[in-house]
Amino acid sequence: MSKNLWNRMTSSLWTPIVLTAAVLVLLILIRSYPERHPRPLEDSTAAASDSDLGSRAVRDSAHAAVRRVLEGYGLAYRIHKKPKPAPDVWTVQIPPHFAVPSVHLAFQESLAGARVGILKAETDPSTGNTLLQVGVKDSVFFNIHLVPTAEIKKKIGKIAVVIDDFGDRLDDLAYAFFEFEGEITISILPGRRFSARTAQEANRRGCEVILHLSMEPLQTAFREDGYTILTKMPREKIREAFQKAMDQVPYAVGVNNHMGSKATSDRQTMVDVLECVRQKGLYFMDSYTVASSVAYNVAMEMGLPTAKRDVFIDADGSEMAIRMKLQELSKRAKQNGVAVGIGHCHRNMLTALKKEMPRIREEGLRFVPLSEVVE
Repeated sequence: MSKNLWNRMTSSLWTPIVLTAAVLVLLILIRSYPERHPRPLEDSTAAASDSDLGSRAVRDSAHAAVRRVLEGYGLAYRIHKKPKPAPDVWTVQIPPHFAVPSVHLAFQESLAGARVGILKAETDPSTGNTLLQVGVKDSVFFNIHLVPTAEIKKKIGKIAVVIDDFGDRLDDLAYAFFEFEGEITISILPGRRFSARTAQEANRRGCEVILHLSMEPLQTAFREDGYTILTKMPREKIREAFQKAMDQVPYAVGVNNHMGSKATSDRQTMVDVLECVRQKGLYFMDSYTVASSVAYNVAMEMGLPTAKRDVFIDADGSEMAIRMKLQELSKRAKQNGVAVGIGHCHRNMLTALKKEMPRIREEGLRFVPLSEVVE
C-alpha cells in the first residue's frame, strides 16, 4: 500500500471523530451556560416608583407643601421632633371662627403636587382638635394637629425681663441686678473679663443665666473675636464658635442673640446655630433686632423652646422713658398673657425697675425667669 493512500484513509477516519467531539463540547457549553430571563418592564418601573416615594426628597416636598399652606393662611405652627421611627408632629394654631375644612382641602391640593396624601383625618368633637396623617400608602411621614386657639393654654400675667451685656463689669451695679434673684434673667457676653465669674455669682444668687451670643450685624462695625457667629461660616466653624462661647458662660440654660441683624435674617445660619442650641438642651430667645429675622420661626419649626422680644425697654436710656416702656410691657402681658422685654446693665435701668416692678406686681402680673415663658 502506497504511503499517499494510507494518509488518505487515516484522514477520512479522523474527520468524523473530530467533528463528533466538537459537537459534544458545544452541547456541553450550551447546557452549562445559565439561562437568562428578561425582567418584566412593569416590575422594574414599580420598584423605582416605590423607592422614589419613600425617599427623603419626597418627605421634604411634603414638608414644603404643608409649610406653603400654613404661611399662605398666616397660621402659627411649631414642629415637635419625635424619636424615630415615630412621625414628627406639627401643631397648628387655628384662630376662632377659622374654616378648618378650607385648610384641609388646601393641604390635599398642595400635597398632591408632591405625590403625597392625607392618609387619615379625625376630629375630636369635644375639643375641635383635628388630626391629619400625611404620608404615602402605609408610611406616615408626619402628623398635623389642628388645635383651636381656645384650647391653647396661655401663661397668664407673666413678664420676663432680660438684662443684656453682662461680662465687662462685676461691681456694685452688677450685684444690684442680682438682688432681683429669679425675677430677671442675666444675659452674659462671652470672652469678656468677668464673663465666667458673673455667671457664677448670678447663679449663686438665684438668677437665671443665659448666653448672649454675638452674631453678625448688617451695618454696625464689630470685631471678629472668635465668639461671633458669621453668615460666611461653615457649619463646623459655627459649632466651634458656639462651644467656645458656651465654655465662657457656665450655668447658661438658654441663648439670645447680641446684634445679629444679618445672621438672624439668614435661614441656614440660624438652622446651624439652633442645632447647637438643641444639642445642649437649651432654649433660645430671638432678640429681634431686625424685622427680617427668621430666628424665632426657625426655632419653632425645629421644636425648640423659644421666645421673641416684645419691647426694647431702654432704647431711650432716660429713667422716665424706661419706666414708660415697662408700663408698655405690662400692657402687653395683660393682652397676650406673657411679654418679654430687653434692657441693659446701667444705673437708670436699675432705678426704673425698682420703681415700676412693685406697681406692676400690684396689677396682678408676675416677673419670672425667661424659661417660664418660652414655648
